[in-house]
Amino acid sequence: MSCQYLLDSDIYVVNKIDSYVDKELSYMSYRNAYILPNITMKEKTAGGIVTEGMEYVENSALINGHGCSYDFRHYRTTKKKAIYLGVFINVWGHFITDCISRLWFLSSHFFEEYLDYDLVYVPCIGFEWEENYKSVLEILGICLENFVPINDIVQYSEIIVPDKSFYLEMGKGYFYTESYRKMINDIRLYSKKYYCENSKYRKVYFTYSQWLKWRSVGEVGVERYFRKQGYCLVAPETLSFEEQLQILANCESFASTTGSCAHNSVFLRDDCEVILIPRRYYMTGYQEALNQLWKHNVVYISCDLYVMTDLYFYYISSELKRYFHNCPKMTKREIRKIKRQFWLYLKLGAEENDVGEIQCDRYNQLVQKLGLKIPKKIKVSRLAKRLRLYRLISYVFNQYLH
Repeated sequence: MSCQYLLDSDIYVVNKIDSYVDKELSYMSYRNAYILPNITMKEKTAGGIVTEGMEYVENSALINGHGCSYDFRHYRTTKKKAIYLGVFINVWGHFITDCISRLWFLSSHFFEEYLDYDLVYVPCIGFEWEENYKSVLEILGICLENFVPINDIVQYSEIIVPDKSFYLEMGKGYFYTESYRKMINDIRLYSKKYYCENSKYRKVYFTYSQWLKWRSVGEVGVERYFRKQGYCLVAPETLSFEEQLQILANCESFASTTGSCAHNSVFLRDDCEVILIPRRYYMTGYQEALNQLWKHNVVYISCDLYVMTDLYFYYISSELKRYFHNCPKMTKREIRKIKRQFWLYLKLGAEENDVGEIQCDRYNQLVQKLGLKIPKKIKVSRLAKRLRLYRLISYVFNQYLH
């Protein structure tokens, strides 16, 4: 794997570590332990396993260091025994990393001793077994019918907790093992049947714009730029997993903004080009780890001005133009367009966050380069108080200003 960063080192935070861990995975056994269902809590994902002595099992969390238990009095007891498969959340990127990280156990020699144990998992609030999730399990040869959801507090006589094959080590980063790589490679091998010599999907751009909609200001312009470079646009949420694999099996150059869309790069063949556009000023640790699974040529290109919480702004940057050997200098028309969209972006953020809180410490340099002005607080006029109006304006900007 090679990785290139066409970024401003003073703005973007890059944490370069070796994410592969060469270790034999195992499991822990807990007697008379409790499994807690997920409940709504701030900051952390509540749910997992509590021992008989009322200690939270950190390894039972969705993400290490981000899980927690909670006080309880009422629970039911069963003499049954269980294998704990983890917390499942309705986010594609987490599903193909955190959620499947214990499934290696079901194809290991350990499992032979526990065939009569319940296969239990904790669904996060709102989690459903969508067809794409089911497809992943089916390809891995795992029967979903045997899974038991935990929706109330249960004390089992014994709970087996397999190690995670993909996990976060607090203060260091994300790591993966050979067991995780094998699961992902099994999916890649399965997708080989879709390879076609004359496929039109040699170059693809996986877009977020249809999913995030107004929260992704300017991405439609980035899409159109990639289309001019010969890329096919793909909105993965509109396709089945099988259809996505048909595309990825034939892909030679993959592009996307970072997030769940970009995580699909793990299913590409070796030696593919992977172009990633950060949507924040730091590189997501998930993607940095996934980049190392296979021999891909990865390049990060800055095209964003993220200064508002959970609201993203993209533009056609000089770095992107330079990468495709286009003239990197921005025209006056392009600058005006960016200014109009950036002001809309700030207005949207001010309305959504109420107080217009701006995270711009790391972005002052980039903003100055583009001649943009960021006020400390955005005032939203009475006329534009309703969010529906801003969504309509955002749609117009995205559709007609590129």
